[in-house]
Amino acid sequence: MTTQNRQLIVKTWPNGLPRREDFELVDGPMPVLGDAQIMIRNLWLSIDPYYRHSLGPRFLGTPFRRPGDVMMGVTLGEVVESKDPTIPVGRHITTLFGDMQDYAVVSGRDARLLPDDVFGPGKLPLSTALGVAGIPGLTAYAGLIDHGKPRPGETFVVSSASGCVGATAGQLARIMGLRAVGIAGAPEKLAWTVDKAGFDACVSYKSPDFAAELAAACPRGIDINMEHVGGAVLAATLPLMTVHGRVVMSGLIDQYNKDVAPPGPNWGVILVKRLHVSGLRVFEYLDLMPEYERLIAPLILDGSFAYVEDIKEGLEEAPLSLARVLTGGNFGKSLIHIADHA
Repeated sequence: MTTQNRQLIVKTWPNGLPRREDFELVDGPMPVLGDAQIMIRNLWLSIDPYYRHSLGPRFLGTPFRRPGDVMMGVTLGEVVESKDPTIPVGRHITTLFGDMQDYAVVSGRDARLLPDDVFGPGKLPLSTALGVAGIPGLTAYAGLIDHGKPRPGETFVVSSASGCVGATAGQLARIMGLRAVGIAGAPEKLAWTVDKAGFDACVSYKSPDFAAELAAACPRGIDINMEHVGGAVLAATLPLMTVHGRVVMSGLIDQYNKDVAPPGPNWGVILVKRLHVSGLRVFEYLDLMPEYERLIAPLILDGSFAYVEDIKEGLEEAPLSLARVLTGGNFGKSLIHIADHA
């Protein structure tokens, strides 16, 4: 086995958006395999907005990655050595608590073994296990069915609608008989969300008439809001909520790059309208993954479920990709292709 293990090291905590110069790509040591552990050769890296929490004293309290540490990242890789009898060499796994490097050693408990009957040749592409058929897709599914409590005929609104979670949630809502309204930015994202993902409407948060356009797209109000942005987007959404509406707090991208929590919207609306607001942590729903895979795999394979992947090549692209997801510069699930199959 090669002794080269490229690692993306944190050089300094970013001041504002992450930059290339805040990180350094180095040749690090190969990890050492311990009892009940597996060694993986990473093939794909997921880029997600919440990574920004790890870089400095963030107000949301995610554990730090300090200068000199390998940057965190959810990865998909191939098992090249194993001391865990339940995970054989050659299988593919995803890690929830991985690092941005070529090779990694993790406990079998922290790895998700991808089912061969779902992913692989003639089945779903491996990359989808980090997106529409992975944790982001499960986030949409769990948030909608367990937190949203959908009923046919209701109106469902989701921000970051062209992103992986948002697009998946909106399409699932349509399958369940709801009116799906998206919130996005760029014109091509608005068009894709309606024309390809099948939303009933999508409005731009960049429009000077955003609040009025959102209200027009939701003439009967909003029954379920899956929130990914916060800030002005949430402030425009809350007044449109119906009595006993449900707000699913899945993300707050507007705040991720700030050191201090900004002033929020008028939370008095929650009291007046008796809204049900719940925070969504997908890690509490991992047992639903097989159920979700059985639902989503045939829909993707027959072409009836739309998804987009925003792929960049090489670990060195991770800092700028992270900056792009924080500012809406990506289109679809942001991924880094690290290596091909051996």
